[in-house]
Amino acid sequence: MNFLKDEKYHMVGDVAFTEDNILIYNIFVRNLPKSASIFHISKCFREFGEVLKVGFLGHGKGKGKGKNCFINFADPKVAAVVLQRKNFHFMNRFISVQPCKSWYQPNGQNTIQLLNGNSNDAKLLNEAACSNTSFSCEQNSLIFNLNDDCLEYICKMLTLNDQIHFALSCQRFCEIFKMISLHKYVNLNTELFATLTQFQSKVFLQIVGAQVKSLMIDFKYAFLKSHTEIISIIRFLGTFCTNVETLKIEANDLHVNKLCPIIAKMTQLKELHLNNVDVNVGLIKTLQTLKNLKCLHILDDGSLNGKHLNMLVGLEMLTLSGCHHLNSFHFKKLCENLKNLQYLDIRSCDRLKKSDYEHILKYLINLETLKFSTIEENFNCLTKLPKLKQLEITDNEGIVIAEEFYKNLAQYQANNLKELKLQELCYFNEDIAALVAKLEKLKLLGIDNDAVDDKCLEKFSVLSELEELRLNGCDDISDQGVLALLEHSVQLKRLHLTFCDNITTDFVRNALKLLQEQHDRGNRTYPLHLTLTFKAQFEALTEENNIKSSDVLKVTLDRDFKKLFNFFHDDDDDVYFDDDDDDFDYPFGYDYPFDYDYNSGNDDYYSDDDPNNDLLEHMLFLQNW
Repeated sequence: MNFLKDEKYHMVGDVAFTEDNILIYNIFVRNLPKSASIFHISKCFREFGEVLKVGFLGHGKGKGKGKNCFINFADPKVAAVVLQRKNFHFMNRFISVQPCKSWYQPNGQNTIQLLNGNSNDAKLLNEAACSNTSFSCEQNSLIFNLNDDCLEYICKMLTLNDQIHFALSCQRFCEIFKMISLHKYVNLNTELFATLTQFQSKVFLQIVGAQVKSLMIDFKYAFLKSHTEIISIIRFLGTFCTNVETLKIEANDLHVNKLCPIIAKMTQLKELHLNNVDVNVGLIKTLQTLKNLKCLHILDDGSLNGKHLNMLVGLEMLTLSGCHHLNSFHFKKLCENLKNLQYLDIRSCDRLKKSDYEHILKYLINLETLKFSTIEENFNCLTKLPKLKQLEITDNEGIVIAEEFYKNLAQYQANNLKELKLQELCYFNEDIAALVAKLEKLKLLGIDNDAVDDKCLEKFSVLSELEELRLNGCDDISDQGVLALLEHSVQLKRLHLTFCDNITTDFVRNALKLLQEQHDRGNRTYPLHLTLTFKAQFEALTEENNIKSSDVLKVTLDRDFKKLFNFFHDDDDDVYFDDDDDDFDYPFGYDYPFDYDYNSGNDDYYSDDDPNNDLLEHMLFLQNW
């Protein structure tokens, strides 16, 4: 049992209620002398009124210098008197008195039992209804005359807090809430608990927890909750959300040992995503017990060296992106044991060498997707992977990818490779474009480099199966060059032209005309989804009737201004996490693209020490840009 911090209770007349309006009978007493006995405690508190029960926590073995106990009073008025007494001494020692949490109060326990289906217990129903100011409902109220369809409509109009109140009113209302929640909370994010009390969180998860299949644990709102409250929510998740198949844990201050028990209870888990979580041996041993686990994604673990990962032999997908301490010794063991791997992401693993890439070729023969960063040594061996379908290469500190690599790629993967992403490239030219164009089966091509021009696009136009082209920061491509590409690439379904400054509104209008002609001739079957960087002129363009209502061209404006300063943006990461940075709410709906300290005003872009001026200058910059 845990106590409520900051005295989260309020008085109504001469009785006290928890923050959930549960009548208080039970209190916690902290910092008792270790020599204190139940007899001494009962004798002391009987001076205020009748005591029904006294019990120690943890078998009377308190942490630190004292021990803790709970006291159950027969009269809530007595409990209220004790709570309001500020200075409390017992056996010459100051002790702290707090209310027990809502679910440890008698009427809170009755309410929980009603949720479990004990609605036929008239005594429980009466006690929960009569003594609960928030969760009671007059049994002759007119709302009971409404049919279930009307009640369902009313419940859907309420906020989640009020829906929980609604569900706790009676068993019938609880069933209504269960019905509307049946599919709504299959995907659950812990941000939902930001405005809920602990009791509401417990009730909510008790109702919907079994149907949750995908869970995101993200406590970015943690400043709204105490550490004790967050730990309670974590425990509730482990207790009630046992059918989770996909679990994502975003960076937080919780030690990984707090997460191991709830992960162990999720026996159906297939995918686990960890961002900024320090993976230790205990967690890996926990993961070994999960027989259904196939996908493990670890991002930005600054301490992971790869030890013990080789024990997870059932894995088919593994991400170790940003794990800078992953070393060659443990990586080799990993490759030797995880022979079922079909997906491997080792971007920004700075300690890996040529020999490590050779181990990939030697042991991971089933690999279909590979994401890696360039190294100074030759890594041409990776072009020979026999089942490679998707390849993503991120330029690491300006290391140029040699043309020999592209030649080998064209030689060994011309009829295999489906997707190629070249991120943050520092070098690209027409000859390399010609080699890329030999990958005849490409369906997706993504390039971040301003050296891509119309001549390169001309080379890409021979890729007859290309369905998606992503060009970011390619300032040398023109309207005419992209139109020429569209004329040949009739299978193209998605075209991303973000931060390509020479693309104008004329391109969009001409593209619409071209696509319509192709559609009329029967050459084009699918509409083209075009993504452009948000600009005022493009925004006005999307409101034009012929573009807005077009069936052959769908225009989307990308407001992700982080790409302006960091071209590397992996859309696949959005599957795991919203982004790799902390999220804050900024004026005008923009995400601030710098690592910024609002307390000190320090950042990497502005010299001004005034954070308000910095933010204003940046917003003006974006508006003018």
